[in-house]
Amino acid sequence: MAQDSRKSELIAELARSRDALAAGVRGVGRSLDVTQRAADAFARNRFAWLTGASLLAFALAKLPARTKKVVVDRKGRPGQTGETAVKAGLLITVLKLGFDLVRPALAKWLTQRVTLYAQERFSSSRRT
Repeated sequence: MAQDSRKSELIAELARSRDALAAGVRGVGRSLDVTQRAADAFARNRFAWLTGASLLAFALAKLPARTKKVVVDRKGRPGQTGETAVKAGLLITVLKLGFDLVRPALAKWLTQRVTLYAQERFSSSRRT
């Protein structure tokens, strides 16, 4: 009989410990839920949050833009004129136009090649 009462006391103590542990875990979970805490804080102090955001945006807008000084040295480089850049631009434009015209035929040819390769590769491996 004494063992049964001791056993029931231990079971009750274990249940209380589990309840206390579960309550602690729920408390930690609530304290770690940052999004819910932020939403609650915003709901309670909406005017303060909006005022602070407006002031921060205003301060960031008034910051001076970062300017970077770029120095171009053209000395000692003959032939590097605007004419060369124009020729390169025209060449790239012509090549792009040519590629745009050839792309459908190239895609069809490549599709046929891949299909033939796949048929040869996979049909011969199933026979062996």
